[in-house]
Amino acid sequence: MTREALRAKLKEQVGTGDTSHERVPVSPQRRRQAMRGRVDERAKSVAARVLKDLGLAPAGREIGQAVASARGRANRVAVIELLNRHINAFVGIGKGKRAEMTSDQAERVFAALDALGDKVRAEVAAGGKKGKK
Repeated sequence: MTREALRAKLKEQVGTGDTSHERVPVSPQRRRQAMRGRVDERAKSVAARVLKDLGLAPAGREIGQAVASARGRANRVAVIELLNRHINAFVGIGKGKRAEMTSDQAERVFAALDALGDKVRAEVAAGGKKGKK
């Protein structure tokens, strides 16, 4: 069988070859869950960027020494915790209430994560961190 004959047979089996797809509606709950997951993943990326900007190793303990509320935690964990506090303050929710965040709030947070990361970096730098800013 030639290549052209195979293509013709495949087109025939597929039908008209219409590649347009119907949009499948997404439930509001699934949208909210997906957006919260995106916020979580992006927050981890922003935390990694903050550590890189500060020239700190993820497993180090410098942030715990500089910021009292992060005492005893590894740098990566401390930055993520500080970032989560800024996220909660940004949307006006309390600790442990992230599951109640709406999809609109999550979208606002997602858009503001870089700015919130910059606030965390400034907070750590002001807390006595020596090195790069």
